[in-house]
Formats: sequence, structure tokens, C-alpha cells
Amino acid sequence: MPPSQCLIITGMHRSHTSYVSQCLSRAGLDLGKDLIGANAFNRQGHFEDRRIVNFHEMILQQYGLRSKWKGIDVDRLEQLEFSPSDVQSIKNIMNDIPKKTSLVYGWKDPRASLFLPQWNTLYPHAYYIIMLRHPVLSVSSLLRRRGHHPGRVPSIVRAMSFFNLWKSYNQRILSFVRTHPDRCLIIHAMSDLHDPIKSKKFNHRILYQWKLHLSPIDFSSLYKPDLDNSSQAPSFLWLMYNLQPRIQQLYNNLRKIG
Repeated sequence: MPPSQCLIITGMHRSHTSYVSQCLSRAGLDLGKDLIGANAFNRQGHFEDRRIVNFHEMILQQYGLRSKWKGIDVDRLEQLEFSPSDVQSIKNIMNDIPKKTSLVYGWKDPRASLFLPQWNTLYPHAYYIIMLRHPVLSVSSLLRRRGHHPGRVPSIVRAMSFFNLWKSYNQRILSFVRTHPDRCLIIHAMSDLHDPIKSKKFNHRILYQWKLHLSPIDFSSLYKPDLDNSSQAPSFLWLMYNLQPRIQQLYNNLRKIG
């Protein structure tokens, strides 16, 4: 059987979920045995269990919930329940967890943001660390990752799809956090991570309120200035953001909770 304490790390893509996962791994969190490795955009690794990522991708494809990077059908997600075969797939993954080392098991995948109520049904006592990043910075990072040149028409079209994706993920997050505030912790990237006062607050929540059997977590130990690349966001993204009041409101609502 899996360890009794479960911690799920999620948030929109390019929101420093890998950074926080690495910090938690150093504190004793078992993130799985088949982790996706490093690449040019995540030089220290993704810290994602390949099986969990594949499961989420299978669900998205199976139920036709999105085209690649085109946004998510949130209304359909509200009605989605994992099928018996989906649940069996999850059990197969969980039963394969080695009965070893860490007292706290967890996983990190941005896609988990879309399925928080479904995971909550299966693991009603799990805790959630949710990374929040300004939508402009997430979109800018996604554009760079996809090799789009700032300001060109294809980049503007792609940027709009990324803003929609950000909105889809964070609508799901906001709804879940409002329902389960005691088991969710929102961390704003990157400013919160190298703030010693907030780091102490996060440790208190994770180690003493949630009583997770981890070592004290040094959220600033891996920080590098180039991780906070707000100056690299092109101006047209800020203009697009300023024309989207619903995304602004969503971001502000999550900031207030965090």
C-alpha cells in the first residue's frame, strides 16, 4: 500500500512547479521512481512521474478535452468522473510504489490542476501545493519554449491560446481551493520562494499544520536570478493581458488566497 501521507504539486505549466518539487524532494518527499529527466528548459529535471503524466494525457485525449495547447473545456471537466478502468490504472500506479524510504509520497504534474476534484475523490486526505505565476510570465515562458519569435503574428495567435490555457488551469484551481482551503497551499512564483518570512510560514503549514513527515524545506536554496525572468516578457503580452479583465480578476483572486 502507498504511504498514508500524500502531497500533490501542481499549477499552470511554466510556474516553477519543478523548482518546488526539487526542494520538497530534498526534504524527503518521494516523487516516484520513473521521473522525466532534464532538458534545456528544465535543467535540473521535471520531477514528474512519467506514469502520472501519461495517465493525465490519456484522459485528456480519451475524453477529447483539448487540442494541443488550445485551452480546456472546463464545463465538460466539471462533469467528468474517472471511469472504473481509469481508477484501475491509478491503482496499478499506486500499488507499484515501493514500500520503502519516505513516509510521504506525492507527485508533481501541472495537468493535475485539471483533475483536482477527481483526485480528491480517490485521495480525500491528500494535500496540495499549487504554484501560481503571473499569466504574462507563464505565457512568455511557453512561447520561448515553443520557439516563437516575440511580436510575430503566429506568436500572437499562440499567445492567445496560452492565455486561454492559463485561464482553464486556474479556474479549476480556484474552484478547488475555495472548497478545500485547509488542504491547499498557494505559492506565488518566484517572489514567495526567496522570502524568508513566507518560507517560514510555508514550513509551518506543511510540517506542523499538515504534519507531513518531511525535513524543514529550504525554498530558497536553489534560487537563481535567471529563474525570475519577468524582464524578458515582451510588451505585446502585457498589452494582451490588460485587455483580458477575466484573467486579471482570476489572477487577483488567487493572489488574495495565496
